[in-house]
Amino acid sequence: MNCKYNKKAKNICTLLTKDYLIQGLALYYSLNKNTSEFLLWILCVDDIAYNMLKEINLENVVVLSLYDIMDEELEKIQKDRQIHEFCWTLKPSFIRFLFENNDNLDSLLYVDADIFFFKDVKDIYKEWEDYSIFLTKLWLNRRWRERVGKYSSGLIGFKRDEISKMCLDSWREKCLNWCYDRQEFGLWGDQKYLDEWRKMFSGVKVSKNKGINAGPWNINRGYDIFSEGDTIYFADQQLICYHFSGFRVINENEYELCNRKKISSKARNIYSIYVDEIRKALMQINSIDNSFMETVTGKKHFNHYFVLENMINQEVPRSKMKHMEILQEHPIISQHLPETLWYNHSNLKRMLTCYQTVYIKPDTGFQGNGIIRLKKVNKDHCMLSYDNFSKKISLYDLLLELEDIMADREYVIQQGIDLATYKNCPFDIRMLMQKPYYTWELTLTSAKVARQKNAVVTNVSKGAQDYPLKDILKKIDQNHDAMSTLKELVDFAHQAANILDYKLSLSIIGFDMAIDRQGKVWLIEANTRPLCEQCKLVNDESSVERYSKAKEVIKGSHYF
Repeated sequence: MNCKYNKKAKNICTLLTKDYLIQGLALYYSLNKNTSEFLLWILCVDDIAYNMLKEINLENVVVLSLYDIMDEELEKIQKDRQIHEFCWTLKPSFIRFLFENNDNLDSLLYVDADIFFFKDVKDIYKEWEDYSIFLTKLWLNRRWRERVGKYSSGLIGFKRDEISKMCLDSWREKCLNWCYDRQEFGLWGDQKYLDEWRKMFSGVKVSKNKGINAGPWNINRGYDIFSEGDTIYFADQQLICYHFSGFRVINENEYELCNRKKISSKARNIYSIYVDEIRKALMQINSIDNSFMETVTGKKHFNHYFVLENMINQEVPRSKMKHMEILQEHPIISQHLPETLWYNHSNLKRMLTCYQTVYIKPDTGFQGNGIIRLKKVNKDHCMLSYDNFSKKISLYDLLLELEDIMADREYVIQQGIDLATYKNCPFDIRMLMQKPYYTWELTLTSAKVARQKNAVVTNVSKGAQDYPLKDILKKIDQNHDAMSTLKELVDFAHQAANILDYKLSLSIIGFDMAIDRQGKVWLIEANTRPLCEQCKLVNDESSVERYSKAKEVIKGSHYF
């Protein structure tokens, strides 16, 4: 099998089934565009993928069949495992096979078929240098590291030396013994085995570059993503390659960006480039066999649907930041919005410099879940509070602590408001707006009073209590004109509803509003799926009846 040797060429390998053939072609074309000299070794796990690649006959590609590397152990295991589990099992066997049958291979970089290169692969080799093994971090919080591992098995490099040989032999033996898509014995798939490599073997290089093998697991973790010319920056580093895990093709114009989670709109430039290459690859396949997509394993439910024609992903409009960005455009409304930014390290530092208190919130969270409050104690420390836990922490340690607390999702940072109080406990206000016909109606209101004076949130699900709004406004600890404040709240809610509706076409909005100790009205956030049952309990009969009638009209309309 020894191929024509090119010492300068980077040897890269991947394996795929028919379900990943389109992604595999996109991988090839990304290498072909960005890397001048490479050789891509592709193991086809089924005949459909193998026959199609042989027909296309790509330059600088060696196509292998599963039968080329199959032995009795693998044949036995294939019957016991799901296809993706079997593909995971194959990785170390495939890499070892290539080394054993190609004496000229000095190194091999394995990449999953759904990885896509935005820059030259040589940037990986620069960091790899003289190390035997190359690993990339997943950059997950502690909870997810314990479940799926510290390092990604989707991009992993080996040199031709004794350390790599021992590592591959060990990894292969363990994968043959156990490699399943479940958490068991402290393992998961082929990946958790990698956690111990730095202890077991010398010469292991762990990349510090977040732009190498970034993926959906960390796209929502507050990293900046921006473009300069033809270079995309991820977490302030050049994006070398991105792992489009969970990406699925529906047809030439429709795609699912990730089958496990919604992808931040900040990543649109990354996914738009990939969708364009995927579409070209699919058109190439269809020119050979226009029935190919009928062979691909699909599904009916999609988590993040993407239409090519208008380049818009059809998200449920629940994003706190999206609402704030729309409202921020209005010159009067914007003066009543707390400053709200995407969570990242630089924005966190700036907000803590500007404000005594800031809140970190999941962008699409609800019922107060996942909210973190930071209160400055002095220039070097702050009080970190979430759920029922609080502790003083240095600003130096804060980022690491937040990494472990925050789930793998997108967050915003918001200026804290010095809320007005009732019986020394802070409260905010729910204003429920409905549009059963052509105009917005205020149907339900409530004051949500925290259970204690230092509570992190005022959500009823976290122990706060709903009260009739008019009653609380008359009895708050601060000296305000209750009727004037109520009128301002109502006017503000109508204005904000019309502004959001113009952009999002809504029929119901729950505004979380507030007044501060000086009497200023604030809009904290808008909810497009508000929970109303508790709020109904503190409203009079006529208000509840108005709410119920509006709900019935909306339910029968085009909004649902």
